[in-house]
Amino acid sequence: MNESVGKNKKIPYPPQIPGYISTRLLKEQMLDFLRSNGKTEKANDSLVRSTIMRFKLYSDKNGQSDLVLRRDDIGKAQFKISAFEDWISKKNSAMNNFKTRIN
Repeated sequence: MNESVGKNKKIPYPPQIPGYISTRLLKEQMLDFLRSNGKTEKANDSLVRSTIMRFKLYSDKNGQSDLVLRRDDIGKAQFKISAFEDWISKKNSAMNNFKTRIN
């Protein structure tokens, strides 16, 4: 189900957990979603990274530690899909229609 053929092979995919998506897959899917917005790849990458960081801050602020698993394990964090999609749909940004391709 890992759809990132030909991408960075140095970073292994973490094990899949039902209902969660890894940081790596989430970032790749968000970048694919934004590619048609006419902005540079660097600008899109920055938007994706800041969105992921803001979701982590949101989960901390609301005391919902189950929204981000393996938070301190660099490159292996996993985000609860339903919560992330609900959170991002309420934002006023280019990402508010984003849906993951993993359910």
